Amino acid sequence: MNTVIAPTTSRTNNTSLSLIRRIDGREALLDRIALRLGTALVAWSRRPYVVAPNREELTLRREQHEARLQREAYAQQQYHLLIPRR
Repeated sequence: MNTVIAPTTSRTNNTSLSLIRRIDGREALLDRIALRLGTALVAWSRRPYVVAPNREELTLRREQHEARLQREAYAQQQYHLLIPRR
């Protein structure tokens, strides 16, 4: 079996590509800007979606909070009635 290997062609150094790729082992300025922009966009897209509650929701929350406080007070009262005195 005969295999012919194509000759390698040398690539020319294009200055516009050298701005995008690493220069002397360091990241190029364009790479750093792109990285910062990308991480900022990801952080911005993952921000919590918050909707301000309306008046009915606030009223319901307050009523639920008061009901929970009443239940806790009742449970505390029942606990003190059930534990033996020392």
